[in-house]
Amino acid sequence: SFFKGLVKGGCVPGGGRRPDEGCIYVKNLPSDTTDFNLYEMFAPFGAIAVQGVKAMINEDGSCTGVGFVDFQDPEVAGGAGGAF
Repeated sequence: SFFKGLVKGGCVPGGGRRPDEGCIYVKNLPSDTTDFNLYEMFAPFGAIAVQGVKAMINEDGSCTGVGFVDFQDPEVAGGAGGAF
């Protein structure tokens, strides 16, 4: 898509390679959790990278209970991870 091309080309802030320290692993999520739900929960802590939230989904469309949030600032990730 057009947007993915912009991200891949480095034209979108926060779309480049980020350190793993900014990524947090979230577990015990409800089965109806979506990417947007993760964004809503973690955005108040700080800037999240472009396409930086992912709820892992089963074949039936339900969440596996696991997700990832990729913050632009590793210090924010530490604070957000500790809050939950």
